Amino acid sequence: MKKLAIFIVLALLLTLCSTPVYANGIPELPHAFYGTVKINGSSAPVGTSVEARGEGVATGIAGNPTTTTVSGIYATYNPTNHCPVNPWWLHQGYHSKTT
Repeated sequence: MKKLAIFIVLALLLTLCSTPVYANGIPELPHAFYGTVKINGSSAPVGTSVEARGEGVATGIAGNPTTTTVSGIYATYNPTNHCPVNPWWLHQGYHSKTT
């Protein structure tokens, strides 16, 4: 009987003194800029430099600006391909606006 009482007291202490663990939510999806680019209404030629600009967007780094490799297209929406702007280039809390 004494062993049972000790077991119950220990079980209650462990239950009441345990520290809760909080999990963070799922991280936001990364920013990615991609699409078509035109100069004076015509598709931009291969080799055109395209730069994303806006509040919190870092420029002059690898991938921003990017250079077109296909006429009229800069980057693609493909998670395995490199896009012109990755989330670690952005300052936390800012939402980019392209200009």
